[in-house]
Amino acid sequence: FASCMKRQKAPGTTFNKHMDIAEGLLSEYDFLLSEILFNPYTKPQLERIKESLGNLIEIIGHRDESKMQEYLKKIRKNFNVHQIDNNLLIKDAIESSIGF
Repeated sequence: FASCMKRQKAPGTTFNKHMDIAEGLLSEYDFLLSEILFNPYTKPQLERIKESLGNLIEIIGHRDESKMQEYLKKIRKNFNVHQIDNNLLIKDAIESSIGF
Protein backbone atom coordinates (compact mmCIF):
# COMPACT_ATOMS: atom_id res chain seq x y z
CA PHE A 1 0.00 0.00 0.00
CA ALA A 2 2.60 2.53 1.08
CA SER A 3 4.87 1.75 -1.88
CA CYS A 4 2.41 3.26 -4.35
CA MET A 5 0.46 5.83 -2.35
CA LYS A 6 1.02 9.42 -1.31
CA ARG A 7 -0.91 11.43 1.26
CA GLN A 8 -3.88 12.96 -0.53
CA LYS A 9 -7.43 14.01 0.11
CA ALA A 10 -9.90 11.18 -0.20
CA PRO A 11 -13.55 10.87 0.76
CA GLY A 12 -14.35 8.77 3.81
CA THR A 13 -12.03 7.56 6.52
CA THR A 14 -10.70 4.23 5.21
CA PHE A 15 -7.93 5.70 3.05
CA ASN A 16 -6.73 7.96 5.85
CA LYS A 17 -6.73 5.06 8.31
CA HIS A 18 -4.59 3.02 5.92
CA MET A 19 -2.22 5.96 5.50
CA ASP A 20 -1.92 6.35 9.27
CA ILE A 21 -1.07 2.64 9.64
CA ALA A 22 1.50 2.86 6.83
CA GLU A 23 3.11 5.95 8.36
CA GLY A 24 3.29 4.23 11.74
CA LEU A 25 5.00 1.19 10.25
CA LEU A 26 7.41 3.29 8.20
CA SER A 27 8.48 5.23 11.30
CA GLU A 28 10.09 2.03 12.64
CA TYR A 29 13.81 1.38 12.27
CA ASP A 30 14.95 0.02 8.91
CA PHE A 31 16.55 -2.96 10.66
CA LEU A 32 13.26 -3.98 12.28
CA LEU A 33 11.31 -3.58 9.04
CA SER A 34 13.95 -5.57 7.15
CA GLU A 35 13.83 -8.38 9.69
CA ILE A 36 10.04 -8.53 9.38
CA LEU A 37 10.14 -8.50 5.57
CA PHE A 38 12.99 -11.04 5.33
CA ASN A 39 11.25 -13.67 7.44
CA PRO A 40 10.57 -16.92 5.54
CA TYR A 41 6.79 -16.41 5.46
CA THR A 42 6.80 -13.02 3.72
CA LYS A 43 7.57 -14.09 0.15
CA PRO A 44 4.87 -16.79 -0.08
CA GLN A 45 2.34 -14.45 1.51
CA LEU A 46 3.21 -11.66 -0.93
CA GLU A 47 2.80 -14.12 -3.80
CA ARG A 48 -0.71 -15.00 -2.55
CA ILE A 49 -1.55 -11.30 -2.23
CA LYS A 50 -0.25 -10.65 -5.76
CA GLU A 51 -2.38 -13.50 -7.15
CA SER A 52 -5.47 -12.27 -5.31
CA LEU A 53 -4.95 -8.70 -6.50
CA GLY A 54 -4.51 -10.00 -10.05
CA ASN A 55 -7.89 -11.72 -9.77
CA LEU A 56 -9.45 -8.55 -8.39
CA ILE A 57 -8.00 -6.45 -11.21
CA GLU A 58 -9.49 -8.89 -13.74
CA ILE A 59 -12.89 -8.80 -12.03
CA ILE A 60 -12.87 -5.00 -12.01
CA GLY A 61 -11.67 -4.82 -15.62
CA HIS A 62 -14.55 -7.00 -16.78
CA ARG A 63 -17.02 -5.41 -14.36
CA ASP A 64 -18.08 -8.95 -13.50
CA GLU A 65 -20.69 -8.53 -10.75
CA SER A 66 -21.07 -12.25 -10.00
CA LYS A 67 -17.31 -12.78 -9.63
CA MET A 68 -17.10 -9.65 -7.49
CA GLN A 69 -19.76 -11.10 -5.19
CA GLU A 70 -17.77 -14.37 -4.98
CA TYR A 71 -14.56 -12.43 -4.23
CA LEU A 72 -16.20 -10.37 -1.50
CA LYS A 73 -17.82 -13.48 -0.01
CA LYS A 74 -14.41 -15.20 0.10
CA ILE A 75 -12.62 -12.33 1.83
CA ARG A 76 -15.48 -11.87 4.30
CA LYS A 77 -15.19 -15.57 5.14
CA ASN A 78 -11.43 -15.10 5.76
CA PHE A 79 -12.30 -12.54 8.45
CA ASN A 80 -15.48 -14.24 9.64
CA VAL A 81 -17.42 -11.10 8.69
CA HIS A 82 -20.99 -11.25 7.46
CA GLN A 83 -22.49 -8.91 4.89
CA ILE A 84 -24.88 -6.30 6.19
CA ASP A 85 -28.46 -7.24 5.34
CA ASN A 86 -29.92 -4.21 3.53
CA ASN A 87 -33.45 -5.36 4.34
CA LEU A 88 -32.66 -5.16 8.06
CA LEU A 89 -31.17 -1.69 7.61
CA ILE A 90 -34.32 -0.50 5.84
CA LYS A 91 -36.56 -2.12 8.46
CA ASP A 92 -34.56 -0.49 11.30
CA ALA A 93 -34.70 2.90 9.57
CA ILE A 94 -38.45 2.66 9.09
CA GLU A 95 -39.06 1.52 12.65
CA SER A 96 -36.89 4.25 14.14
CA SER A 97 -38.56 6.94 12.02
CA ILE A 98 -42.06 5.96 13.14
CA GLY A 99 -41.14 5.38 16.77
CA PHE A 100 -41.31 1.61 17.11
